[in-house]
Amino acid sequence: MPKLGLGLGVVGVGTVSSLDPDAAAYIALLEGDGVSVSGAQKSAIDAFYTTGKDEGWYSKLKRFYFPVWNAAAPSARCLVSGTSGTFSGTIGHNSGFVTGNGTNTHFDTGATPSAMGIPTGDALLLRGIHLDNNSVHDACGVAATPSTQSLGMLNFAVGGNFGTSYFRQPSSAAGAQITGQANYRGIYIGSCTATNSRFLLKRTTSGTTVVSNSATDSTAIYDQNPHFLARRLATVSNRTKGSEFAWGLGNGLTQAQAEDCSLAIKTLWETVTGLTLA
Repeated sequence: MPKLGLGLGVVGVGTVSSLDPDAAAYIALLEGDGVSVSGAQKSAIDAFYTTGKDEGWYSKLKRFYFPVWNAAAPSARCLVSGTSGTFSGTIGHNSGFVTGNGTNTHFDTGATPSAMGIPTGDALLLRGIHLDNNSVHDACGVAATPSTQSLGMLNFAVGGNFGTSYFRQPSSAAGAQITGQANYRGIYIGSCTATNSRFLLKRTTSGTTVVSNSATDSTAIYDQNPHFLARRLATVSNRTKGSEFAWGLGNGLTQAQAEDCSLAIKTLWETVTGLTLA
C-alpha cells in the first residue's frame, strides 16, 4: 500500500531527526500547508505511527484523515497515502475538529474502495465524533446498490435522534449495532474480516463498548468514493451538523487491533489539540 515516505525526509521537522520516516513525511506536508507543528505535536504524531506499526494495525489503514488543523489543506491530508480529499460547502474548520452545516457540506475521499485496495468482505471504517448536535447521519455510504441505505457494506450510520450507531454489510439492514446512546461522542471503528465476522467498537474516556454480528452477508460494494460528513450513494445526502476529528478506511482489524487503534487515535487527538474525548 502507498506510504508517505516519498523522499521528503525530515524537511521542515526542525531538529527532530529520529522520527519515523512516515511521520516525518506527514509533518513535512503539514508544514508545507502552512501548519506550525510544535515539538509536542511532532512527538504525538510520531508515536501514532510507531505504535500502529508495532501493534500491527497501521498496515491495515488505506486512508486516515485527521482534520484538526483549522484549515482545509492540512485537514484534507491522508496520513497513510499522502493524498488529499476534498472539502465542499461551508465547512467549519476549527482547532481540533471540523463541523458540517447539514446543508451543503461533505468530504470526498477522492478514491473508490477498489482504488484504495480495500477488498470485498475485508474492510473497516473509523470515525471520531467530538460534538454530535443530535443530527449526525451517515459517515459514508459505499453500498451494493446506489440508492438503498440498508445495503451498505461500509455504510456506518449514526442515527439522528435514535441513539443507535451501526456497521453493516449489503444484505443486513441491522448489522452490528450500539443502541441506547445518550450522545454519539467518541471514536467508532466498524470492522469486518469475513462475510460472517464483523463488529462495531465505540471508545469514550470511560472505556470501550463492542458489539458484533455474525450473520452471513454478501460482500458486494458500490464502488463510489466514500464521503464523510454525508452519505454517498447515487448522490450526496444526509449531511451532518456534527463536529468530527478522525476518518479512516482500510482492511479489517481484529477486535484487539481496534482497541489499540482507537486508543492511539484518542491519545493523538487529545495530545495534538488539548481537547478531551467525552
